[in-house]
Amino acid sequence: MFIEDLLIIKYHKDNPGTVYKEVTVGKADKKISLRRIDAILIEDEEAIIYEQGKHEIDEVKNKVEGSKIYLIEAKKSLGRYVIGQVEVGKYLFKHDFNPKEILPIVL
Repeated sequence: MFIEDLLIIKYHKDNPGTVYKEVTVGKADKKISLRRIDAILIEDEEAIIYEQGKHEIDEVKNKVEGSKIYLIEAKKSLGRYVIGQVEVGKYLFKHDFNPKEILPIVL
C-alpha cells in the first residue's frame, strides 16, 4: 500500500462517507487527455471505500450528480503542481459529473 492510500484511509476515518478511488475524468474536452482523481468522497453516504476497478463510472455519475463532493488529491510530498492538478481535476469533474458542489482537498 502506498502512502497516498494511507492518507485517503485516514481522511476517510475522520470524514465518513462513500469514497471512490481513481475516478477517470476528461471526457468533456477532447483536447485534454484523460486524468484520474485520486479519490472523491460523498458525505452522508455509506462509509465505504471503493478501490479502482471496483466501481463503474455510471455508478459514480449517478451518485455524484447533484451532490456535494470532496475531490481528493493525495501526495507523498506537496508542491505547486498540486494546485494545478486540483484545479484541472475540479474543472473536468464538474463537466463530466455535474455535482452540486466540489470542495477540493489536498492530503
